[in-house]
Amino acid sequence: MNFFVYWVNKKGQKELVTCNLNGTILPGVMRHSILELAKKWDIKATEREFSIHEVVQAVEEGRMLEAFGTGTAAIICPIKTMNYQGKVKNIFIF
Repeated sequence: MNFFVYWVNKKGQKELVTCNLNGTILPGVMRHSILELAKKWDIKATEREFSIHEVVQAVEEGRMLEAFGTGTAAIICPIKTMNYQGKVKNIFIF
């Protein structure tokens, strides 16, 4: 499964981020399609390594807009909460 975050980055820009294909991350049709759709819809999309600390910081600062996983078996699966070091973080609230 590929993990994506859609957040407001530290420069104040909305950005879709996923890890680059570094040998651990699997390429796939869903991953590729989401990145292509982002380009088509003029959404800044970045492929880079990022840390859980960046994700937690974005959540705590209210910059996280959405997080989701993609993959052949899951298609697109939104992530509402995460648990990191025993603390539950709400990614977004409905």
